[in-house]
Amino acid sequence: MAQSSVWKVWERQVARDLCGERTGPRGYGLPDVILPDIAPECKAQASLSLRGKDLEQAEVNRKNTGKTWWALLLRENKTARKVAVIPYDYFVHLYNNQKEDA
Repeated sequence: MAQSSVWKVWERQVARDLCGERTGPRGYGLPDVILPDIAPECKAQASLSLRGKDLEQAEVNRKNTGKTWWALLLRENKTARKVAVIPYDYFVHLYNNQKEDA
């Protein structure tokens, strides 16, 4: 797979996995996938790295769309490892809700 298309495939996979719609490249400040309450920012990287500019972009996406939460969804190209970075408050919310459902 061509290196330039890895990020597109990652965005499509996220959209499919979360039953959302991929938006395509619309520029800074808009999420990569349309979902009801979350503004995801998808990044495919040579090696997993948490970058301040990517966190900032995810936060701006949330603010610009009025979503409740943001998520930074990372994929490492070589290993295909996938990681979700979410705000701590969102993690607490998810954890407490899954305990109630159990």
